[in-house]
Amino acid sequence: MGKSKSKSSRKRAPNRLEHLNTVPDVVEVLVELPSFNNNRCGGNANAGDVADEVDVERTLELRCVSTDTLVDVRVMLSELPDTCHFTNYSLKHAVRGDRLKRDLEVVSLKPNVVSIVEEKYSEAAARAQVQRFIDLFTCTNHVGPVAKKKPKPSNSWLSDSTDKQKLSSLTPSKIKNAGTKSGGMWEEPLLEEFYSYFSFGNLASTVKGVDVLESQDKGCFLELKITVTNTSTGEDVLHVLAGKEGFCLKGKQEGTHKTLVELMRESSEAFGSKYSDLMKGFKGRNQFGNPPLGLRCNTWAVPPSLSAEPEKRTLLPVESETYSGNIGGILSDRERNWHSEFVQDASMPGHSPAERVARDHKVFLLHSHFVDTAITTACQSAESRKGETVNARNLNITTESEKSQLSSDCGGSSKVTNEERLKTSELALIKGLLADENTIARDVDALAKVQIHFNGLDIKVEANRDAPESEPWTLEQEPALKDNSALNVHGLRVFCHSNAESTRKAPSSAELNEILAGAVFEDELTPPKLRWEIVFSWIQYLKNPPSEGPGCLPVKYGLNRRLLLGGGKEGRLGSKEGETELKEKLGEADWTQLAKLNIGLHRKTIVQLMAECNRYYAEIALPRIIHDFRSLELSPIDGQTLTDFMHSRGINMRHIGRLAILSKSLMHIHALCIQEMVVRAAKRIFRIIMSKCSNMSDKAAALAGSLNALLGAEGSQGGTELWDWIHKFVKKRFDFELSTRARSEIRHVALLRDLCQRVGIEVTSRSYDFSSKSPFISGDLVAVVPVCKHIQFTSADGRQLLEQAKAALDKGKLDEAVTTSTSALSKMCAVCGSHSHATANAFSLLAVVLYHTGDFLQAAIYQQKALAVNEREYGLDHPDTIKSYGDLAVFFYRLQHTELALHYVSRALYLLHLTCGADHPNTAATYINVAMMEESQDNVHVALRYLQEALHCNQKLLGPDHVQTAASYHAIAIALSLMDPPLYTLSVQHEQTTLDILESKLGPEDLRTQDAAAWLEYFDLKAVEAQEAKENGNGGGALACNIASKGHLPLKDLLSFLGEKGEGGEQERTRVRTPDSTLYSLSSSETSHSEHESDVEEEMELEEVEEADEREESKAEAPAVSLAVESKVETVSKTWVSHDEAEGEWQTVEDPRRRKNNSKGNKQRNTRENGRENGREKQENKKAGNGGKQRIKQKDNNRERGRVEVEDRNTNTAFRGSTSGGAVMRGGSTSRAVSVGSNSTRTRMRGSFTDVVLGNQIVEEVSALQPSAQAFYPVRRKESFNINAAEFFPRYISLNSPE
Repeated sequence: MGKSKSKSSRKRAPNRLEHLNTVPDVVEVLVELPSFNNNRCGGNANAGDVADEVDVERTLELRCVSTDTLVDVRVMLSELPDTCHFTNYSLKHAVRGDRLKRDLEVVSLKPNVVSIVEEKYSEAAARAQVQRFIDLFTCTNHVGPVAKKKPKPSNSWLSDSTDKQKLSSLTPSKIKNAGTKSGGMWEEPLLEEFYSYFSFGNLASTVKGVDVLESQDKGCFLELKITVTNTSTGEDVLHVLAGKEGFCLKGKQEGTHKTLVELMRESSEAFGSKYSDLMKGFKGRNQFGNPPLGLRCNTWAVPPSLSAEPEKRTLLPVESETYSGNIGGILSDRERNWHSEFVQDASMPGHSPAERVARDHKVFLLHSHFVDTAITTACQSAESRKGETVNARNLNITTESEKSQLSSDCGGSSKVTNEERLKTSELALIKGLLADENTIARDVDALAKVQIHFNGLDIKVEANRDAPESEPWTLEQEPALKDNSALNVHGLRVFCHSNAESTRKAPSSAELNEILAGAVFEDELTPPKLRWEIVFSWIQYLKNPPSEGPGCLPVKYGLNRRLLLGGGKEGRLGSKEGETELKEKLGEADWTQLAKLNIGLHRKTIVQLMAECNRYYAEIALPRIIHDFRSLELSPIDGQTLTDFMHSRGINMRHIGRLAILSKSLMHIHALCIQEMVVRAAKRIFRIIMSKCSNMSDKAAALAGSLNALLGAEGSQGGTELWDWIHKFVKKRFDFELSTRARSEIRHVALLRDLCQRVGIEVTSRSYDFSSKSPFISGDLVAVVPVCKHIQFTSADGRQLLEQAKAALDKGKLDEAVTTSTSALSKMCAVCGSHSHATANAFSLLAVVLYHTGDFLQAAIYQQKALAVNEREYGLDHPDTIKSYGDLAVFFYRLQHTELALHYVSRALYLLHLTCGADHPNTAATYINVAMMEESQDNVHVALRYLQEALHCNQKLLGPDHVQTAASYHAIAIALSLMDPPLYTLSVQHEQTTLDILESKLGPEDLRTQDAAAWLEYFDLKAVEAQEAKENGNGGGALACNIASKGHLPLKDLLSFLGEKGEGGEQERTRVRTPDSTLYSLSSSETSHSEHESDVEEEMELEEVEEADEREESKAEAPAVSLAVESKVETVSKTWVSHDEAEGEWQTVEDPRRRKNNSKGNKQRNTRENGRENGREKQENKKAGNGGKQRIKQKDNNRERGRVEVEDRNTNTAFRGSTSGGAVMRGGSTSRAVSVGSNSTRTRMRGSFTDVVLGNQIVEEVSALQPSAQAFYPVRRKESFNINAAEFFPRYISLNSPE
């Protein structure tokens, strides 16, 4: 016998990935705070106002998650009013007494009790305490006043009627034109209110100023001069000394305190009372903490303190050097051989997930350090290096002025010879053919490169290949592991004005006129280069063609359908010459891998591959992205997210004109394409102006004059000439003819925002009068900031897991989605850390998945983490930040914190109005969320007003026959049934429209169609009962209304509600007529019918039965979740929605329950028709369906765990972290790209139709409904592809062969 090893002799190597499948859970951590005795508080009663009672040791309970470390615990403590003033402390275990490391996971504490131990101060720690002390009052004196509370819209078509009897006389024809008046929800956003969300200006600021002085006392680090406002004496000035033991008043060293707040509360009664009011204000606004602390100016609109006159200008505390503030970033004083370490990390093995995690972690740390060092080094003294290439810190920095002449042939591909372009395209083709999870990590040239546009300079930074050899840094030496703060490139700003006189300089248009006079338009433009992402997308398409939309193939071709894309038999087979050429280009091993894909590309020449890739580009890629826009699979809200979506799929921005033509039926996409073309044209002019003007005040005057010409009213100086040039430029470069009304139809604030982000300009956050000829003055231009482009590196395996999680969520497999999304989060944390932008996307997706499972609390915890990172890394108005606000609003709403939910959703709505305006599906979805929250507070008229606006918005954008239009009708039908008295007649009319649209779009067999039929039956019966009650003089409509408000809930909950409100007979009668009850009965009987059919065709149906059982099992594990309209404490259903993190939109998801076949749909339809004649027939159907009682019970148990609201649809934004490696904006716009060829969540509604709400317009004649969208993509050609056929290549695609 062979020798076998005993178990004891085997020592398994530790697996750093074995925790990846651990499902997250909430972990409660108790934190014991320092006790406050009389010696520390001086016996002052004010010391216990916010803290608890004096002489009592306090304990806080924190709700963490299992992935948190003690770093996260410290962050949470810094956001709670009770502990936000602590900065210099360590944590020790309350039982064992040992000091705990910062990176210790909370699950390792056991028991989960820690204590705060205040440490002795160093000078740096003392300055950090001063910074936090000043930061506590930033929200009262740095960000402006609190926004005025606007009246809620109330002019719905029901609010004007005081006579309840008149309400029932309303008809769809009267409703059709309702809601066209402004109700206060979509006015032009006031830019002056940008920072009002963070403001507590209504509370008197207790600290007027803090001056930091050098201490003359021995043993003290600092001397502080603190000015405190006092209502009786005006001002009190206190001199404070900072030493090792803490802070004390000058001359009173015996009264030392560990924090400035404790000292000031003891020393000043005025401070104590006002500080208590501020902390109460924090708690009143958000009982979960999260006060506005640590604000950074990281967006294009600056706060009032920064836009004041130069003599009064005040930086935010975290950025001010006076208080030891900084711009963040991963920086170090040591020099590093960047190129050598990139090469070394790229050579690390990456065959297994564990190897890739180890390698990607090192690459991420190195790349983060490189990018931050490159940006800060290049921007410092950049003006003095103009026209030179210098070496600094082992970086080659080339600084040049921006091009001084306007030209239509511009950009990175301009002035490139045809041979160079073809060579670059060939390299991109090969890279795309071989792309896998190791591609970006091994692309040293792309990783070690940063491009910066700053103050009229074009700066290129690359790692020096000839740097002296040095020892590679170990993980312990990586600065990213010690300081994970994000670099705020706005902190590198150069102010435009140095004195008050400079701000009053008149705007100038002389520079603009000079630039326009020298503009040229070339006859021939340099064609764009091939992007490797389009090749990768093409390969993924050939491997797995879509089942619908452009490029889909009939199912009858089976697995061989992919071979049809190779251009017929001859194209599929290729040639021996092609095989030889490709082997030479790729190498034997890589060629073999390509051949194993079995897609027919391994025997084709480079020219053939480029030709077929171009064909895919023209006929499939462009129409496909339009299809995804149409289905809301992609939903960009600004120019940067649109650019990211296009680049991630390999589509060059030169073809955005073609995209605008194809998207004419999608008004919001068409308008966004036009806006992006205008921005790309205008940024050329603004960069030249910044390059020509050397004096900063002259530069501000020239920029103000150009903004007046671009955004001012007709007749503004230089406006006509500028817009004439924009029209010509767009026509020449993008092949698109702008409308003569483009200037008046453009969204001014959105255009200003995009332009500032692309050019690198900070402006004053005030409301501009765009109806005037000169809305801007020189003083409005505050500063210029860098705009940086570089790769955003993340974990490729983490991105893949995120895609798998989204796919599982789409199929309703919630257990699998939770496990996979948790694994993705763990990998992102292992590679990028817990406070990076990539991890924030994983947090956000996991929050959505957990929310679908009904775990609202844990979902809110994760989403709060994502929001904190998004605000810090991306900016206060980035699409990901907006999405986080919207998600949190929904989560808190489901946690019964409606006021807090309205606070968050109002911020999301304000930012949506700022970025994309009212005419956008994301805005319409947010309107519906607001409506749900308003209904829960009994503001039914306000809710109806929002629903009306969402209806009109979606009708205008998506058409009257869209599935979401039907969902909107259903939402209003439910809302009408909640009126007092219930308007069941109108509910019937709206639900009938819903049913007709769904039958035409989805077919009668779809579950949503069947559910709409059940609801229509329910409303029909209730309308008859209401009429009978009216005729009999009975006023018994209250219970019916309450039942309607619960009708979307699971059957078990409905019966429980009826058991509380009604008698037994009435209970049984109402149970039969509840839509969910009817639906489940039919589902049960139809299941039996399906089993009978499977017996007849057992062999043919075996695979379908197995798939159906798998779906049923996954559904049993995956509880349903739906958006609710809360009436007081209870809920009314609205929508199933999934957040597609990869694409950044808010969208509905596929039903987890299996679809019924055609025979089931016919049976359901017949049942509905018979039910209208005799409602009692449903009772018989229920009895007939008792055979499926066990399955119904299982469904009820699953659905009982929670339901999902209409969550904010991406605002858009996408799951960041690109396999494409495309350049992304940073500083002005920090978007990420979507994974190329990813399987994104489809736009579908999930669950029964009672769980649906998104909307469109009400139409008067249902029979007149016609599809409004025209065909916007070319039909797939049936003939074999011939690479020499010119008709396959539209004129916007240029195909050049080396011959």
